[in-house]
This record gives sequence, structure tokens and C-alpha cells, in this order.
Amino acid sequence: MLRAVVGALVVCVTVAYAPDGFAQAPAEPVPAIAEDKPIEPKESGPSDAMIEALLTAARVSKRDLVLALGSGEGRIPIVAATKFGARAIGVERDAQRVEVSRKRALEAGTGDRVIFRAGDPMQVALDDATVLFALLAPVPFAQMRPRLQSLRPGTRILGYEAGIEGWEPDETLTLDDAPEEKDAKGMLWIVPARVAGMWQLKLAEGRAPHELTLSLRQRFQRVEGDVRAAGTQDESIKNAIVRGDRISFLLPGEAGERAFYALVRGNTMTGVATDGVRSVRFRADRSTK
Repeated sequence: MLRAVVGALVVCVTVAYAPDGFAQAPAEPVPAIAEDKPIEPKESGPSDAMIEALLTAARVSKRDLVLALGSGEGRIPIVAATKFGARAIGVERDAQRVEVSRKRALEAGTGDRVIFRAGDPMQVALDDATVLFALLAPVPFAQMRPRLQSLRPGTRILGYEAGIEGWEPDETLTLDDAPEEKDAKGMLWIVPARVAGMWQLKLAEGRAPHELTLSLRQRFQRVEGDVRAAGTQDESIKNAIVRGDRISFLLPGEAGERAFYALVRGNTMTGVATDGVRSVRFRADRSTK
């Protein structure tokens, strides 16, 4: 048995290394190797339907600059440009995805309305954007919160799946008619004006303006506080909320509650108060002391 195995090995070696003059079986032709083609990265992030729904919720228009952080294969900026007429910038770490994005933008005919850049989304300047679409993991998103809070009031922030720790969204979207995303959620935050502090409010009623003192405390878009008229005790402000550079709240009055709606500009708010029957204008100034 052992001899048979050794003999077989000798034969195999002899054929493999046959000296000159010994015939060898012709080698089989090697099949041609197909030319390598670049493989596009796998699609990531929200569907086109979710992207469009979020941009619609943010009321994106041709006046906006949409900044996509973690823009992937470019779908967010391209949808913003083609469906809403906005200008858009996409920032993505993966250089291959950036090249795919640029190719898609050319095919979509976005012209110079869309730009894609390779870089770190966490290091990008945010100030010029009016809409920020962030595809970030929870930890980086939370790390960006101080920068996001300092953006211009009214700036819209869009997220997918990952929220901003401690900051409740103004709106949450789901797509019930999209089976692949039935458990997914999109979120919209609107950067609120900073309204915390002491305010002197004057209502244009009669010959002498009616004056009130407001003490406001704020956590993101949620506001609470107290109001006092001369010679009266503090009463609580109700239903106070800030949405961008707009604030609304309810104050008690002699004939019932009044609703106040105002535009906030720095240390000044101006607007209208109404009891449902009569409306009067008001102005409030924040103490800087």
C-alpha cells in the first residue's frame, strides 16, 4: 500500500517537471478576466420619501441653503435642489461616496446649486446654513448640541433615527405607507430665540400704556415664568413656547386670559395681544443688568 502511494507521487512530480524532450499535455486556456468596475457604496440613511417629507416639514424653498452632514451618496442635497429649488452642500468622510454623489448631481442636472465636499462633518462651519440635515450617530449629535443651540433663531435642524440628547424635537415624522421605514422616524428641531430673563412689557391701551413685568425661564423651546402688574402678586404664564424667532404665551387678564404673539429680536419682542374679541399691540424690552 505504501509503495503504491509513493509511486503515484513520483509520477505526479515527473509530469509536473518533465525535462526538455518529453511531451506535455497542452495547458487549458485561462479565461479572460473581466475588467474591474468601480462598485458604488451601498445606499445608507433615509429613503427618498423620508428625505422629501422632512424637507417639506422644514418648509425648504429656493431661499434656503441646506447643509447635509454625513451626506452619504448625495441623495439629500440632490432632492433639496431638484424638488425644492434650494442650494445644498453635502459633507461626507468617505471619498468614494463623494465621487458617487458628484456623478449623481451631474446626472440630475443640479448645476451649481449642489456642492459635495470630502471632510469631517463635525468640523464644518454651520453659520451659513438655514437648514441642517444631520445623519449622525447619537453621540456625535449630542456633542454638537452647543453649536446647534447657538445657530441663528429659526434655523431648522433635521435628523433621522438619532435624536439630540435632552432636546425634544418640534416635530416627529413617521411614514406609515412605507413598509421599509414603518419603524423609522425623522425629526425636526427649530432653533429657538433666547428669551430667558426679566422683561418690561407695555400694552398700548388707552392714553397710558399698561405695564407688566415678565420673568421668563427657558429650556430649549419650552418656557415658563411669572407675570406681575404694579401692586399685584405674581401669576404664572401659561402655554409659553418659542418656535424660531416667534414666542407665544397666555397671560391672565381682568376679562380672562389673553394670548400674546411676538417676534423676538435680541432684547426686544414686539407683537399683538388678543382676548379673542379685541387685539392690542405690545412691546417688551429685556433688562440687560
